[in-house]
Amino acid sequence: MEKIKINTGGQPVYLDDLQLLQDTPRAAMAALISALTGGRRAVLLNGVNREVVEQTDEGVNIRIDSGKLMEDGYIYSFEETTLFVPFENDEQAAIYINLKETDAGYRTMGTGANVATRSELSAVLSLTAGEKSYNLLEVPTLADAVAENLAKL
Repeated sequence: MEKIKINTGGQPVYLDDLQLLQDTPRAAMAALISALTGGRRAVLLNGVNREVVEQTDEGVNIRIDSGKLMEDGYIYSFEETTLFVPFENDEQAAIYINLKETDAGYRTMGTGANVATRSELSAVLSLTAGEKSYNLLEVPTLADAVAENLAKL
């Protein structure tokens, strides 16, 4: 673990210091979650209810509550979503939490370049797996993962 030394008087601030201030709590949270859950990288921070809202001859519409997933100390939020699941895919249907990182907060630098100054983390629910995704039905809640880990002791 690293710490920033604070001295009285003038304190220069460098980008490395800001990166440390951002990374340290995230890494600590990731280590804590991993220790509590038996090494899991990702958990849901809240239970996510799923409810069939409409059934047709072709499939069902499923409403899924909004929620938050924590992966390696980063928190991704997803909105309430309704998905249509065709009956032909019903047995193999999985609902994926697709994680994404989007550049935001663009600023024009002295060189004239337009540069993103922050990243926004979010998630989208889908029937198709993305580049970085988790199956909603396989990711436990934090409470369930901790209880499962404690039962092993």
